[in-house]
Amino acid sequence: MQNVPKKKHAARRHSRLLLLIFAVVLVAAAACLLIFARTPAPTPEASAHEDEEITLWAVESADITRIRIAVRNQDAWSAVQTESGALVLEGENSFTVDADIAATLLSGLKNVTAEVLSDDWNGTDEEWAAFGLDDPESVVTVDFADGSSHTLRIGSAPQYENSWQYAQLDGDTRLLSVSRGLAEECYVTRGSLHSIEQLTIHADRLDEITLLNAEGEITQQWRLNGAITNADAQDRWMLTTPVSYPADGTAMNTLRKSAANIRLGEYIADATAESIARYGLDTPRLVIRLHQAAGTIGAVGTTGSYATTDYPEATITLVIGEQESDLVDYVLYDGGIYRCSTLLLRGVMNADWQETITRYPVLTALGNLASLSRETADGVDTWVITRTEQVAENNELVTDGEGNQVYDIALTKNGEPSDYTAFSAAYNQLMMVTMSGRLPDGWTAADAPHTVWTFTDVDGTVHTVALTRYDAMHDAVAIDGVALFYLIQGGFSLGI
Repeated sequence: MQNVPKKKHAARRHSRLLLLIFAVVLVAAAACLLIFARTPAPTPEASAHEDEEITLWAVESADITRIRIAVRNQDAWSAVQTESGALVLEGENSFTVDADIAATLLSGLKNVTAEVLSDDWNGTDEEWAAFGLDDPESVVTVDFADGSSHTLRIGSAPQYENSWQYAQLDGDTRLLSVSRGLAEECYVTRGSLHSIEQLTIHADRLDEITLLNAEGEITQQWRLNGAITNADAQDRWMLTTPVSYPADGTAMNTLRKSAANIRLGEYIADATAESIARYGLDTPRLVIRLHQAAGTIGAVGTTGSYATTDYPEATITLVIGEQESDLVDYVLYDGGIYRCSTLLLRGVMNADWQETITRYPVLTALGNLASLSRETADGVDTWVITRTEQVAENNELVTDGEGNQVYDIALTKNGEPSDYTAFSAAYNQLMMVTMSGRLPDGWTAADAPHTVWTFTDVDGTVHTVALTRYDAMHDAVAIDGVALFYLIQGGFSLGI
């Protein structure tokens, strides 16, 4: 049998080698294209002076007479230095710049150095944009006592480099770099020139909320009828103006939290006669007055530990002037005029007393009730609760699982022992009764009350609920002498 020789693959090996070389060339070319494509900005042409450090100006802080800074997308501002070394903002809304900020600016701008990246640089539009010099991050102009002035334009930082930024001095053809520290010191917006000490408002310390009109007349007022430390403080709020009526605890929680959320925004100007008139604060839309009792507030700090702080009694008054926009109001507080968020002010400004009054006739919880009387044409029934502390065999007071004292409870009705279990069930049902509707404005009773309930709290607080015929099916309900609602006849009854 004739042998069949194997095919030779020399030619194939040669072609594979050529393909491999060609592939390597393609990969190298693609890598070069990728590198050039990702290069964010052209590099200025190197010169003999590259990285040479130069001094742009060097003076004493006292020789600086004026500083003007324009931060990108922000309002420019300028301030002059007084003989005392303070910086005072120029313009109609003048105020003294925060001392720490002024010291930083004067110190940082008295001696400014830079490094030369390129001599006689005449960049293209693309280069100006790439270096951030077509729209500088900040433009700083410094005037000096000898009448001279310098303007430094600070651009962007190069990619992957955070220690310096491109810059150029007006009237100088060189492309410069300045330190990132100087760039940050010059990135000062108008809103940051005045330190703002935020309002300290604690919902749990509030014991009076008052709204006044432009004439100083109280239009609405809510007052806590007791101490902020009372266990039932939430349910002890009273509306005092325009009528005297118990407030709803849940509604008052919302109002107090809204007050505690108010924050001051940007400082605009010192309060002068001119600035007060300019922002409509001489004829305010509203005045908010918040009184806080002295108290202790606990909070978890940044370290995760819980700490308490004692706060003194305080009153905060906010005068609300014109609106800058639908989202910003001008507010006068403690001698300064601020921008404030309308959204944060709205919860208090738009408060309506009619939405804060209680719809529940019973204001005293069973645990705080000392006595209850019911007076009708048939006579008076009186229930009296006596609570005696339980004492253990070791003479220590008995407490429950939550640390509350445990009492032996006894009830009498008209001086005779009565069933407390039945009374407590009936009383808890009475607490759930709500008003059926609102009486017409100006309504007055034609008849005397047919039933008067008197609730006495363990601390001596007394509330009355008087029922008077309103129509064939309803009784008007007067709480502490004020009738605003009615309910179905027979709907307010103890049933025992």
